[in-house]
Amino acid sequence: MKCIYIVLKYTKRTMKTFKSNLLGLALAGLILGACSQTGMYETADLMNEQASAKAGFNLSPFGMNGENARTYTDDAHSTSCITTDQSTWFVRSYEHVFDITAPAKKVKVDVYNTPTHLIYKFNTENTTVQFIQIDGVFVVNDQAVSTYTHSVPLNSSWAAGNTITAAINVFRNNTSGGGGGNRAQFATSYNLVGICTTTTLSAGTTEPICVGADAFTLTATVTTSAETLTGGFIQILNSSNEVVASEAVTSTVRSVTYNVPTENAGNYTYSAQYVRSTPSFRYQGSVSSTTSTVQVIECGGCDIKGNEFSGEAVSCGTAREANFVFGSEDGVSYFKIQGGLTNFTGADAVVTVTGGTTTTEQRTPGGSSNRVITVEGSVGACETVIVNVKWNSANSGGIITGEWSVKDANGVELAPEVAGLSCPN
Repeated sequence: MKCIYIVLKYTKRTMKTFKSNLLGLALAGLILGACSQTGMYETADLMNEQASAKAGFNLSPFGMNGENARTYTDDAHSTSCITTDQSTWFVRSYEHVFDITAPAKKVKVDVYNTPTHLIYKFNTENTTVQFIQIDGVFVVNDQAVSTYTHSVPLNSSWAAGNTITAAINVFRNNTSGGGGGNRAQFATSYNLVGICTTTTLSAGTTEPICVGADAFTLTATVTTSAETLTGGFIQILNSSNEVVASEAVTSTVRSVTYNVPTENAGNYTYSAQYVRSTPSFRYQGSVSSTTSTVQVIECGGCDIKGNEFSGEAVSCGTAREANFVFGSEDGVSYFKIQGGLTNFTGADAVVTVTGGTTTTEQRTPGGSSNRVITVEGSVGACETVIVNVKWNSANSGGIITGEWSVKDANGVELAPEVAGLSCPN
């Protein structure tokens, strides 16, 4: 963004105004240092930031009419987060009409925070302003401007949800007139929005590993597009949401590893999360968008008896997940796994199949809100096929799937069907 700096030229009249405000500036500095609400300002920011004034009309990063800005709410800091991308920032706007006579003369103040600064952006319509005062300090003093940006660095201890207030006065012509046609007063308040984080988890096994083999290593990593992330914990959790590995995040540590034990055969599913804590309250927590499954089998002798088919509900919220497992002692040249997902909404389910040689299909039966998943293929002797399904639903809890079956080419069941799944209470 191209900045045009304003140099304030002081006449005898403006020098008198400037001197009269030195005391107010000193008092404002004391208040800023003592008040917790304005503690986000670095020392002398208000003086240094006078040089950030802009002359003339400039394009806003949010579009001419703010169409690219996100709508600010007082609880945005608890439900959302920002990055260095301007389209993620939340803008709170204040407006004053000096003169309603067409063309109306207005001034608008946009307040928002970036990952590093709190911004006050002033824009006028059909007029200019001569003085802008923030918390008793003149940041524009006897200089006609149409647009002006005041940027205040956030200090190292700022946190999401900190409330920043400012008393703003804008004068069109001079500071002696107090009428609404000359003076606009704004009591601004803004709750700082925290910085987004992204947590990822490395993939699980693509092929089964044998009981007693070397441990399989999973790695969880947290990243952010903004400044250096420090504080909080990066963690790996098992399918019971128990933390099995945790590492404190520092300026050099962003990941944690977990060695999945292989003493016993089974399918082990893991997820990852970043949990914020002091001094990382400016960052939002995050959860990995995918889970990872590690499949451990008996290689010295098959632990599958005949054909086996089972299902497990991993998540029963509106964002749902389930695993279906089909294993065969002697192998099957053709099988069809098929079943439904209840109260289905949104785009297609994400179906991930591990093991065997398979193809996948999904369809919506009739005009229902359900979705039917079909996986066809073959599986070798003492091999297992894992079908992981993720989808969105209109409801949470309850039974999340219909009955699922596995059949041969003639429609004969290869193993007993799995009844509708639900999460344990």
